[in-house]
Amino acid sequence: PRQYMIIAEEEKLDSMVNGFEKIWSDETNDPSFETFTSGNVDEVVKQMWVTNTQVNFCARAYKTVPMDHADAAPLSVLGGFLRNGFLHTAIREKGGAYGGGAGHDTNIAAFRFFSYRDPRLVETLDDFDRAIEWMLTSKHEWRMVEEAILVVISSIDKPCSPAGEARQALQNRLHGRTLEKLQAFRQNVLNVRLDDLKRVTETYLRPDKASTAVITSAATLEQKEVKGALSLANVAITDFDFSAEFNRAIEEKVRAEQEALKAGNEKLRRVTQAEAAAAERTLAADAEAYQIEVASKARADAIRREAEALKDNPALIQL
Repeated sequence: PRQYMIIAEEEKLDSMVNGFEKIWSDETNDPSFETFTSGNVDEVVKQMWVTNTQVNFCARAYKTVPMDHADAAPLSVLGGFLRNGFLHTAIREKGGAYGGGAGHDTNIAAFRFFSYRDPRLVETLDDFDRAIEWMLTSKHEWRMVEEAILVVISSIDKPCSPAGEARQALQNRLHGRTLEKLQAFRQNVLNVRLDDLKRVTETYLRPDKASTAVITSAATLEQKEVKGALSLANVAITDFDFSAEFNRAIEEKVRAEQEALKAGNEKLRRVTQAEAAAAERTLAADAEAYQIEVASKARADAIRREAEALKDNPALIQL
């Protein structure tokens, strides 16, 4: 049966339910209604979409396991580990893409690498493979694993608005994510170790199991190195351009990130200056206090010596 969700203020809920029930009662009796089901997809897909674009969008995915599987937790931690330790530097800082990374989606049981608005294409796909090699062959500190674990835990424990909590509860119920399953997954994340990350990398992120999809331009497609490096089967020529609103939204997002970074740096600079000024005032106050203390001691010593001189010379006292 169809399921609906209403989020509203408590005093308005009854009237909204009564109004919608009239519409829903008619639709639920529709004989043409069929429950949506997705087929079990288990194949390697390689696609290239060619369009009017100056940048590229790259994605690579591997079939994995759902949330209730023991390997779901280390796969989820692995996404943040690869993103922080390798992909951010390789794809964004060095490669120049607006964004990129990796992550595990327990809802669809897939581990994904991605980049967007990327000036590179083949090189980024190679970086996806190098990230896996880096995971398996390099030495890693426990600190990096711990940071990746904390990222996953923070996403689990992140508070939501009342409406967000309601939507999340409905989605969890629809997908069978009971409270017990969520708590077990959280505990499994906390128990992840470095050996677990290497094990799931070897098990699931195998080259022969990788599905790849890219969006690129005809000019990039014509480059010899691209044709030779990408054995992508389905090429779809689509003549469309990104809307001005889309491009403006991307530019505003990047500008917001840059301004946030600038604001953070400015805040740090001001805090540093304030701390330096406070330290300078403290030093000045200490110096002044020390100067007063020395002067006071000197004056006290002078008075003491004067008193002793007067005591030893009665004649002076008589004068």
